[in-house]
Amino acid sequence: MKRIKSVFLVFFVSLIFVSSFAAAPTPPEPMTSQAVSAAACDDCPPPPPPKDTPINANIILLLVGGLTLGMSVIYKNKTKKALI
Repeated sequence: MKRIKSVFLVFFVSLIFVSSFAAAPTPPEPMTSQAVSAAACDDCPPPPPPKDTPINANIILLLVGGLTLGMSVIYKNKTKKALI
């Protein structure tokens, strides 16, 4: 069992290491407002409208779901150990 855990650990660490080197380089610096004139952006689409929902719109449902899932897993493990 310990060997399987170490194999997974090595796999995920190497996956993170490879993905960090395969990632795109840093983006270029944004242009200043002086460099961009209004005439140069006549054909640009308008920016998207702001979203009306806040970031934590359903955080209570997420917390209740996580709590319920955690309690059910703990309950199943305790009943499984009681049967053994």
